[in-house]
Amino acid sequence: YDWDVGNEATHFDRPDFVSRRAPKHSAMWKKIGRVEFTRACFERARQAGPGATLLINDYRTDPDYEKVIEQLVDGQGKRLYDGLGIQSH
Repeated sequence: YDWDVGNEATHFDRPDFVSRRAPKHSAMWKKIGRVEFTRACFERARQAGPGATLLINDYRTDPDYEKVIEQLVDGQGKRLYDGLGIQSH
């Protein structure tokens, strides 16, 4: 299975995300930070589906995106995700 675990992880601080799209997620993001929130999602997904291919997905690949994905590693520096998904709609 392929699981899209992290979708638009660099956008949790956008006003439209906070107000309309995911107020519960944005509240948690504000509490623990976007990297820690996304890391927790990947750790839980790996526990739930150890054989699944875990993807992080976004439509942009700017420095904010790179800052997030560079930090999605475990204690040994291994990436928590298996691949990158790119949106093109």
